Amino acid sequence: MSEVDERMAVARGVPLFEGVGEGALRRLVEQARWVRYAPGDVVVREGDRARDMFVVASGRVVVRKGKAGVELGHLPAGEVFGEVALIDARPRSATVAACEMAELMVLSAESFATLGRVEPDAHLRVVTNIARAIADRLRRLNDAVEARALWCNLY
Repeated sequence: MSEVDERMAVARGVPLFEGVGEGALRRLVEQARWVRYAPGDVVVREGDRARDMFVVASGRVVVRKGKAGVELGHLPAGEVFGEVALIDARPRSATVAACEMAELMVLSAESFATLGRVEPDAHLRVVTNIARAIADRLRRLNDAVEARALWCNLY
């Protein structure tokens, strides 16, 4: 299997790319940077300018928040972070670092904008998938807040 075929297989498994045609997906894979990180390497820092989305192609990364570095969780291969940076260029909301050898697909906001001009249907599909992912996170957060409020009212 060629390197491009391997990378296409990674991209096909990413929920944010669900429904994107092969040609558009290949364009994304070829325009992306593929970067390897050693354990402990920082990928992005909280507060930094955000212009890229990352797909964990292999390995695992850890997400930390605040000066104390409170661990929010780990993202294994197939997970995505920084996708909101494709839509708004606000500063990073957390620090992400490799916790083992990891290869990441890095898609820039510029490449994503190019996709919008060249493959508008694929662009719309990715934006829709990002919106669904954000809505899902919001629902889970609402459920967690509600559960905590109920617990506080019980005790």
